[in-house]
Amino acid sequence: MRDWRLATKLWVGVGTLVLAIVAVVVTVSTQSARTSRASEATIRERTEQLFAASLWAGMVETDLSRVQALFIARHPLLEALYLAPMTEARRRMAELESRIVGHATDGRERELLDTIMTVRREVEQALQEAQRLRDAGDEAAAMQVLETRYNARIPAYLAALRQLADHQRAELEAAQVYFEARRRHNMIFGSTAMGLLVLGIVVGAAFLIRHIRQPLQRTVAFANTLAGGDLTHALDTRRGDEFGEMTRALESMRTQLAALVAEVRHASAQLQTATEEIAHGNQDLSNRTEQTASRLQETAASMEELTGRIREAADAAQRASEQAQTLGRHAQDTGTAVAHVVATMDAIRASSDRIAAITAVIDGLAFQTNILALNAAVEAARAGEAGRGFAVVAGEVRSLAQRSAEAAREIRALIEHSVADVQQGAAQVGHARTLIDAMIAEVQRLGERIADSARASQEQAQGVGEINEALGQLDHMTQQNAALVEQTAAAAMAMQEQARHLAEHVQRFRLSPAG
Repeated sequence: MRDWRLATKLWVGVGTLVLAIVAVVVTVSTQSARTSRASEATIRERTEQLFAASLWAGMVETDLSRVQALFIARHPLLEALYLAPMTEARRRMAELESRIVGHATDGRERELLDTIMTVRREVEQALQEAQRLRDAGDEAAAMQVLETRYNARIPAYLAALRQLADHQRAELEAAQVYFEARRRHNMIFGSTAMGLLVLGIVVGAAFLIRHIRQPLQRTVAFANTLAGGDLTHALDTRRGDEFGEMTRALESMRTQLAALVAEVRHASAQLQTATEEIAHGNQDLSNRTEQTASRLQETAASMEELTGRIREAADAAQRASEQAQTLGRHAQDTGTAVAHVVATMDAIRASSDRIAAITAVIDGLAFQTNILALNAAVEAARAGEAGRGFAVVAGEVRSLAQRSAEAAREIRALIEHSVADVQQGAAQVGHARTLIDAMIAEVQRLGERIADSARASQEQAQGVGEINEALGQLDHMTQQNAALVEQTAAAAMAMQEQARHLAEHVQRFRLSPAG
């Protein structure tokens, strides 16, 4: 499941929830419908049975009263009045009896019906016996049978009918109680099912939130580690979902950033070494320039005695020629060192360009992460209430991407500032190289002049004025060289300070022992 896409996880959760709700609703609705139909049919049948039994008992009681009145009165008008209604009532009673007997379902009901039939036969037999006696002319015996047998069994007959009606009423009440219990059972089942469904939703949501929160927490911790400059920790990139893509992108960013920092650290160390060498070389050049100025002053003092000391002047010219050659070699060495500094500056600038390109890659990755977070927020909004937790998580991912982009911009600004400083140092070194080349040319010309002076030592008496003028120019050039050396030393110190700052900034990042 950890390799499923985030949308798949959400759709599976929502689909499961919908299926569970549909299953519960269908089950409860089906049971309720069945209970309602069964309750309606049973109660309708029991009500009809109760109505039929009650009506049967009332009609039987009325019919017995009419039969008793007709037997006692024996009046033609009364017979004509009761005959038609009694016939219709007995037909209706037969229908009611047939219906009740046909719908009898339990043993108690059949037992009551058997009792009713037995008592009714006794009553009919008593009435037939009384009618037979009357027809035989024994009126007293007929009335006695009517009183002792017919009237005596009527209460039992009516009581049996009322017991049947009471039984039907009890059955109706029992059916109502039963189906009410069934409805309560259905309600309890539905409530329990919904409770279990809600519990399942809560458990599933907690599991899904935990499944989403854990990789986000690891990613946030990794980003905080990167923000702190620690590039030694690696991310687990084995997941196959969106979080796996994000962790692989972050791990690739960490690897590239570690390689970049290692290269910058190595380049800054080389730059610091080169600037130290330049500083030492400038110090040596300054010392030699001071020595040259001192010797020129001595030469000027000696020129005051040049008239009487031509031989000593020739020797001094020879020494000056040798010193000029030495100075030319040193100046050439200095020019070579400055050329090396220029090459080192170019290498640093190339490394800075690579850093800027990689920070652009980091910025792009942060932008893509921000787009992913926006898409996740849109999906969470589409999911509704079920996706609210994930919307908060998507907002955290978006905030992380913005902080990564801000860190990339800060690194880019720092690198651009360092590149500007390196370019300025390169320009100053180039200017120093131009001046040193000029100084070399001047020193070479000075050597040629001193050589000419040595070859023409026999004519120095006549050319004392020219030599004094040349020494004045040489002194002026030496002063310019001294000023140029001081500027070059200041530029080298500034470049050394920038290299130190760059090394300090790079040292903020911690790399693995292999990097």
